[in-house]
Amino acid sequence: MLTTSPRTSIVSADDEIIQAIADAVRWLATLSQSELTGDDSVGWWLLSLCGDAPSAEMLEVLAGQLTATLRNVALGRSPFYTFTALARTLARMGRTDHVSEARKVLETAGKSESIKRRTSAVTIGDPILRDQIWCAQALFELGADRRVLRELLTDLYSVVWRAMPIQTCMILRPLQTILPPKQSQQFAKPLLPKLRDVAKGPLAEKILDWELAYVLDAFTLLGAKKEASDLAHRLVEAQRAGRWDYDSDEEVESTSLVGLALAGHWLEINAERLLKAHRALAGEWFGFVLHRLVRDQSVVAAAWARVRSNKDRRTRGKALENFVSQYVLDDSKLRIVKRNVRTKTAEIDMIIEAKDGAELRTVLPSPSLLVECKHQDMPTPAKDIRDFAGKLISKRKMNCHVGILISLSGFTTDARTEAFRFNSQGHSEVIGLIGPKELGDGITRGLPLSALIRNAVIKATD
Repeated sequence: MLTTSPRTSIVSADDEIIQAIADAVRWLATLSQSELTGDDSVGWWLLSLCGDAPSAEMLEVLAGQLTATLRNVALGRSPFYTFTALARTLARMGRTDHVSEARKVLETAGKSESIKRRTSAVTIGDPILRDQIWCAQALFELGADRRVLRELLTDLYSVVWRAMPIQTCMILRPLQTILPPKQSQQFAKPLLPKLRDVAKGPLAEKILDWELAYVLDAFTLLGAKKEASDLAHRLVEAQRAGRWDYDSDEEVESTSLVGLALAGHWLEINAERLLKAHRALAGEWFGFVLHRLVRDQSVVAAAWARVRSNKDRRTRGKALENFVSQYVLDDSKLRIVKRNVRTKTAEIDMIIEAKDGAELRTVLPSPSLLVECKHQDMPTPAKDIRDFAGKLISKRKMNCHVGILISLSGFTTDARTEAFRFNSQGHSEVIGLIGPKELGDGITRGLPLSALIRNAVIKATD
C-alpha cells in the first residue's frame, strides 16, 4: 500500500491548478497496488512519475501483469487498452527491456487492420478504432518503428478528424512528433475550431473529464492559451475529493489523465514559476512529479534543442558535451566524476558513475563509465570504435569497464559491427552505442540518461 500525508494546503490559494493536481496525486497514492491493476492500469502511468526510483516490487508486478495480459489479449479475455496502458507505464519507467515483446505485438496490431477500407462504416464507439488509438499512443511511448507509427497515425487521422475531435486529440501529440512540421500543421489547423465547440458547446456537460483532458492537451499543443486556461480552471472546479469523474467507474484513469494534462498545461505557461514552486513542494508526492516534468521538459529539453540547432563545426561538439553533462546532472542515478580528462596519448570527454543503490549498477561490469561524444557531418566510422576501445582498455586500472559512445550523426554499419566484435571477444569491457534516435526518443518520452545507458549496455551484451 502506498501511503501519503493527510490532505493539507501545500501552496497558496492562487495556485489552484497545482493544488488540484497535488490532491489528485495524493488520492492515487492512497490506493493499493491491487486497486491500480487491470482496467485501472492507467493509474500506474501517473504513479510511475512519482519519484525517480520505482521499487523493484512495483516493476515486477507490472512486468508480471504485462506478460499475463499479453496472453489474455491473445485469447480475447482482456481488453487491449489494458495491455497498452501497462506497456506505456513500463516505458515511462525506462524499463524498455520488459516491453520488447509488447512493441512487436503492437507493431503487428498497427499493421493488421485496414482503417482506410472501413472509413465509411466506422463509429465513435467502434472497438477496433479504440484499440487502434490506444495502439498508436503506446507505440509512440515505446519508440517503435516510425514508419509503422506514421502509417497508423495517418490512417487514423483520415478516419477521426471529420466527426471525432476528441479521438483526434488522443493522437495529436504523436502526430505532431512523428510527421513533418508542415504536414502536422495541415492536420492541426482545422481541429482548433472544432475543439472550441466541444469545450463550450452543449455537449461539453456530457463529456467525461478524461476526454476533456485530451482537449486540454490539444489546446496546449496548438498554442490556444486562453482556451487552455479556461478549460483547465473548469477541470479544477470539476474535481471532487481529489479525483475526476468522481461518480463513474473510470475515476482512476480520469484522475491520472486529467492530472497529467493539467501539469503539462501549467508547465507550458509558467515554467519559471514552476521551478520556484518546486522548492516549496519538497517532500510531497507532487513535488516528485514536478521534478520529473521540469527535468524532462525544461532544462534537458532546452539543452537538446541547442544541440540540434548548432551547425557550427567549431562549437557543436562542445555543445553536445554540455548537453550530456546536463543530462547526467539531472539524473538522480548518475554523477560526473571528471570532464575533459587528458592523458599523454588520449583525451576523454567524461567519466561518470552510477550511484550506490542505482538499479543501473545491476547491468554494469563496473560502476564507472567512460563517455565520448561525437557531433560530425557523417556517421561515426569503425575507426572511432577501435580508438574508443583502446581508451577504455587503458583505463582498466581505474576500474572503468564500460564505454558509452554518443553520436549525433549515428553510426556506420561497419562501426556497429566493430562494436559487436569487441563485445563478443570476451573482454571485461563493454561498449554501448547511443545514436540520435535513442537520444531523441529519450527526450520525447522523458527518460533519464541512465535508462538509455541501461538499454545500450543490455543490447551490447545480448
